[in-house]
Amino acid sequence: MLEIKMISLIGIVVITSYIGFFKANTFVEREKEINLILTSLNFMKNKIEYTNMYLRNIFLEISNEIYKDKENIFKNTIEAKLSLRNGFKESVKLNNKLNDGDKNILLDLSINLGNVDKKIQISEIKIAYEFLLDRLEDARKEKNRNTKMYKTLGVVSGLTISIILI
Repeated sequence: MLEIKMISLIGIVVITSYIGFFKANTFVEREKEINLILTSLNFMKNKIEYTNMYLRNIFLEISNEIYKDKENIFKNTIEAKLSLRNGFKESVKLNNKLNDGDKNILLDLSINLGNVDKKIQISEIKIAYEFLLDRLEDARKEKNRNTKMYKTLGVVSGLTISIILI
């Protein structure tokens, strides 16, 4: 009977620790995602400015070059059977690494995506880039502040529950 109780208590500590580490990882993933999107926007701006590539092809190149074919909003946009603008909106909304403020910046960018001339398109990308730079700084601060807290909270809560159950 004692073995079952000890295994259960260890299981509680492991599960709550995992939850804490999982939550802490969301802050790390958000920072990485914003960084990749910033790189992608810069890439997109340069391709629009210096080449005559279609946005769909630029998105495909971003997916291949920057994300290395991992799941991303640009790949999902291409695979969606919608217009580029609507596909981008849906992909942004489905992204679970970004928070609502980050998504709103990208949704604002999607309003004129592919529907305006090069100068306006580049201007819109630059604006989104600047806003996302601010969001990246916020993401870094949140990551530094919250990552250790959630990891510790997960372990401590598991130990606390285990002590209470003893």
